[in-house]
Amino acid sequence: MTVNGLPDIVKRLQKRSTFEVAASELLGLLRSEAAAGLEQPSSDLFKALTRCRTILKTRFTSPAFWQSGRQLCVTVQELFKLNKSQSQLIQAFLLDCEEIQQEAPPQDQNPPHPSRAPFLFEGQLSQADEAPPRPQDIEDLLAAIMATRDASDAAELATEEEEEEAEGGPTEQAEQANETISANEQSHTSTADRPQPAAANLAALEAALLASLEDVDPNAVHRAAPPASKQLVKKLPREHLTHARLQELGPGSVQCSVCRDELDVGDEVQILPCNKSHVFHPPCLAPWLKDHNSCPVCRHELPTDDWRYEDAKEQKLTRAQERRAAANANSHSEFLYI
Repeated sequence: MTVNGLPDIVKRLQKRSTFEVAASELLGLLRSEAAAGLEQPSSDLFKALTRCRTILKTRFTSPAFWQSGRQLCVTVQELFKLNKSQSQLIQAFLLDCEEIQQEAPPQDQNPPHPSRAPFLFEGQLSQADEAPPRPQDIEDLLAAIMATRDASDAAELATEEEEEEAEGGPTEQAEQANETISANEQSHTSTADRPQPAAANLAALEAALLASLEDVDPNAVHRAAPPASKQLVKKLPREHLTHARLQELGPGSVQCSVCRDELDVGDEVQILPCNKSHVFHPPCLAPWLKDHNSCPVCRHELPTDDWRYEDAKEQKLTRAQERRAAANANSHSEFLYI
């Protein structure tokens, strides 16, 4: 028996922005079945719970989402008499929730700024006290290196001054002699060969790195691959699995390679053109193809909407073919002039 509204709830569980609301509605369906006198949750509703666990394990990392999943498990245990297999699944779900909660950093029970506005994290408005720290980039690393070197130079200079004061300081004649020697050395040394202070060297390095990043060729082949073509994704064939199709896909259980959830009779899947056995849940394949242009299984590349990337890929293929042709011609002409 299909529960009214359940397919829509499962669909909204797959989005970060609607996950918590959908989990709350799923909780309401569980309570409605318990109020109707059912001793066990319906098969469709329990399958939605297992799907919720799979989504949490493969997509979401925020402890707030896992807290909603834990509330679902606790409610199921309190309201229903589960059989052995159902109880094992719920216990495994609870263990996953506890592990995530233990890995999460401890929160202050009395936050200093309770009125602080929430910030956006992983597509969800978070109520945490502070936003996650920004990862260090090249500018931060270079600034830290420069600060360390400047502090080291200042400490060495202070040590030398203390030693000179302890020895009574250099005489006026010695200072004049040192200045004369230094002037002679500088006259024979070009400006390019003249050593620079450590801070100046690091500043020049920083400028060079930033300039090189600005001069990166956007047509370079080694840049990150763009997502798959939107038109191609829309035209990917879909099918509902049958017993014969499952046997054709392989012996034993067949899984979606993205979420690792087992495929069952009646499940809707999408097929990639590289191989008829490469099938996936449409909600799992869609976010993958938004970030990649390849099959999750065999890495077969799909067409993209980026003409620069396609043009560079075609040029690379042409050059490879020309190299193979030249090597083939050389290998067949080695006895031509004997």
